[in-house]
Amino acid sequence: PLDTNDRQVPQMWFRHAYWYDINRDTDYKAKMKNLQGSVYAGGTVHPFSSLIPAGKYYAEHPEYFSELENGQPCLTNPEVFDIVLANVRANLEKMPGARIVSVSQNDNENYCTCANCHAVTVEEESPMGPLLRFVNAIADEIKDESPNVLVDTLAYQYTRALPSITRPRDNVQIRLCGIECCYNHAINDSGCKINRKFMEDLKAWSEVSEHLAIWEYTTNFENYCAFHPNLEVLNDNMRTYAEHGADNIFDEGNNKGVSGEFGILKTYLLTKLQWNPYMTEEEYQYHINDFLECYYGPGWQTVRDLLDRITANALKYSGHVLAIGTGDHAPYYGFEPDEIEEIKKAWADARDLALDDAQRLHFDRSYVSILMAEIAYYRYYDIYDKSYTQIALNL
Repeated sequence: PLDTNDRQVPQMWFRHAYWYDINRDTDYKAKMKNLQGSVYAGGTVHPFSSLIPAGKYYAEHPEYFSELENGQPCLTNPEVFDIVLANVRANLEKMPGARIVSVSQNDNENYCTCANCHAVTVEEESPMGPLLRFVNAIADEIKDESPNVLVDTLAYQYTRALPSITRPRDNVQIRLCGIECCYNHAINDSGCKINRKFMEDLKAWSEVSEHLAIWEYTTNFENYCAFHPNLEVLNDNMRTYAEHGADNIFDEGNNKGVSGEFGILKTYLLTKLQWNPYMTEEEYQYHINDFLECYYGPGWQTVRDLLDRITANALKYSGHVLAIGTGDHAPYYGFEPDEIEEIKKAWADARDLALDDAQRLHFDRSYVSILMAEIAYYRYYDIYDKSYTQIALNL
């Protein structure tokens, strides 16, 4: 009705599903209420490479960096601080409406272990100690001139653990990254030994952080087309993040190419969850089925049956599912050749029910993941009597 006024204020003020299809379709992104416009001043992540580039400074000032070339900067060196602060200010001047500026580690573990940095690490009982002290100092310098800007840093790999002494300033945002997590089990599943430590870190950071952000990994980064059975944990995980105060979520998926392991479905679900992390299980399952029916047409139930089978097989055969470093756990998941042939036959029958070329194309794109499961079986058992090329040509 024309007099309807439905006002919603999502807890997650920053919402980004980093998948290929939504990133290249601004209309779809707007409709799903995903991230719009420029929020960050400068780079969004791993910005030390630009805030203090080794290519510019290392030759004359190797003391600015760890002993390994192109390593992390020395965060107890006052000259490093001055350079980074100047570049942070320059980035903010270029984007006066920015809400966040990132001051975080490069994507490697070559952090500085000089005497000063090592002393802080020992005192703080975490390599996050030197980084958080450095970030806090940057935040102190810019808080008056940029009162609406958060200084964002990563709690990532070697910096994931909370320091024993230092706490983030009120204008510092901690972005906790679950790159080591298992996505076969919910983040808060105490029975999963891999997730147990991450949950401890989430609780610790949530208790001391005014602004907590999450970096979640939602695909198989070793094989974008392989099954990645995380559908049954996305809802639980988003709720857990929200319950611990997270108000900023970045869900990294396949941003390299079209489709990629039911990626369009996952993009749809992630944007729904980012807007409403407290949706019920019934609502979540409704969104899955609603999307499948619209996207694949009358044969959608075959797709749903396969998704349920992927989840069941992963729990039965694989134990833990990682986004990176999956090794033997992915993408096999217990699909035997006779089962794959059965799935192929059902898939072809469901495709025949499609109402138009668009729905047939959707079946064809998703079929690649079924072929990848077949390839994975032969690779897993080192059986080479059927080449990967022959399998791919079956498409």
